[in-house]
Amino acid sequence: MLGFIARRLFYALLVILGVTLVTFGLFHFVGGDPVLMHAGKNASAETIAQLRQELGMDRSTFQQYLFFVRQTFTWSWGESWSTHQNVTSMIAEGAGASLSLTMPAYFLSIAIALLLSLIMSALKNSIWDRLLNFLCYSLMSISFLIFIIYGQKFLAFDLNWFPVFGWDPSWQKRWMYITLPALIYVLATIGPKILLFRSALLNEASQDYVRTAYSKGLSTFTIYSTHILKNAAIPIITLITSQMPSLITGSLLLEAYFGIPGIGGLLLKSIQASDFPVIKALTICGSLLYIIFNLLNDILIYLFDARTELK
Repeated sequence: MLGFIARRLFYALLVILGVTLVTFGLFHFVGGDPVLMHAGKNASAETIAQLRQELGMDRSTFQQYLFFVRQTFTWSWGESWSTHQNVTSMIAEGAGASLSLTMPAYFLSIAIALLLSLIMSALKNSIWDRLLNFLCYSLMSISFLIFIIYGQKFLAFDLNWFPVFGWDPSWQKRWMYITLPALIYVLATIGPKILLFRSALLNEASQDYVRTAYSKGLSTFTIYSTHILKNAAIPIITLITSQMPSLITGSLLLEAYFGIPGIGGLLLKSIQASDFPVIKALTICGSLLYIIFNLLNDILIYLFDARTELK
């Protein structure tokens, strides 16, 4: 296990270096001169030269890339071009706001999806199974934006159960602003989870060891909780870990429509303002999160199924 983790960390280092190279090239060669984009069309030559010096863009391309690599590995991104705030602090604050919304909503959707998929697989081909299948496909066919608009219209504006828009940094009142978007998140994303979990459970329920367990007189609850659920854990774990990075990077639509100052909104504002330090930092952070959770996924799969080879 330790050798496997060491190899994956070494590969992660190479991947991060590749990401820095691609990101630097896109921002400095494909996207145009970032200084001109930040200065504006009417900036004078003196202003552009001064800004280029202030931002460190007057150095050679190789020196700029080495500086970017140093920022990546020291986790020191400097200041935002548009707000002059510390980029690391901005990302930390945005991640806190995003997690306060997505984390409880995501794990609530996982718990509900797992419970309903267990019921559906135990009642396979019954009227309840077919009804839940129909509801899942119906939810999947509705746009995320529709959930947001009608949720705000009926639950927030008409019934006045929740605030329509806003944010409070204090934990005492924050729940008022995240409850409605959290419910919308659960409703909009639960369909695919239920169908995937149901498929994994039904695949295990058709195995010979399940029939043997029934012949020995074990109850359905014992068979599902002790045997089927554990053996069906691999696709479930894969889904959970693959979606974990998006919890930190935030939901752009929910944050934009509900005024939540999370990572999604921060990325959108940075793109609109051509704030390259923030954009580059978020790109590296996103890549690192996917690497970490992919490694976590492989470790958890090995722990649940020792037959899995660690390569």
